[in-house]
Amino acid sequence: MHDHKGPALIQISGLEPKPSIPKPAQKPHDHVTSFFVGLDVGSTTVKAIVVDAATDQILWQDYQRHETKQPEKTLEFLKRIEAETGVNSHNTRMFLTGSGGGGIAEQIGAKFVQEVTAVSLAVEKLHPEVYSVIELGGQDAKIIVFKDDAETGRKKKIPSMNDKCAGGTGAVIDKINAKLKIPTVQLGEQGYHGIKLHKVAGKCGVFAETDINSLQKVGTPPDELMASLFEAIVLQN
Repeated sequence: MHDHKGPALIQISGLEPKPSIPKPAQKPHDHVTSFFVGLDVGSTTVKAIVVDAATDQILWQDYQRHETKQPEKTLEFLKRIEAETGVNSHNTRMFLTGSGGGGIAEQIGAKFVQEVTAVSLAVEKLHPEVYSVIELGGQDAKIIVFKDDAETGRKKKIPSMNDKCAGGTGAVIDKINAKLKIPTVQLGEQGYHGIKLHKVAGKCGVFAETDINSLQKVGTPPDELMASLFEAIVLQN
């Protein structure tokens, strides 16, 4: 850990308990962008990253559940970023996305970017060969289909969203994994190759859980259950 002494992070005090909400600060005239800071304040987690503005090298990142305390977890991350990197208000541009990012961005002087826009920009830059994306949130699922636009030379995005039902979202994965108890790292590396898949309902979280419970009772291994659930979610979306 590095002890950096310098100007404070962009309006970090905006998230401290206060009787009134401060207005966003104007960008300093001597601002030179050395870092990009991005935070995704979602329905169940906060994800944060610090990137070198010149090289795109990832310098710092974390991903934690906020347990319904979005501002508190965001503030915790900002304080850690300030303490552990060279980030301050004179060398950083900060962006927030996610369902809880709009209100927080206003308080800390950051720019809010809508989720579909953020995902689309990342895909165009990092994975230009990709033409469809399924992004599972804690309480919704977004599907983005890309098509080449001959006039602009860029990809045209066609987004759609399921935010009416928990079926096919991260909430179902969370609930079922609470029973299967698969470690987070192992869950993130879950694959399909060589794993037997079983029929699991994908349209409804309750039906999916019922199918998983029935399969679990007859001794189906956890990795087969989770792979089958993932397959059902992909087919549903």
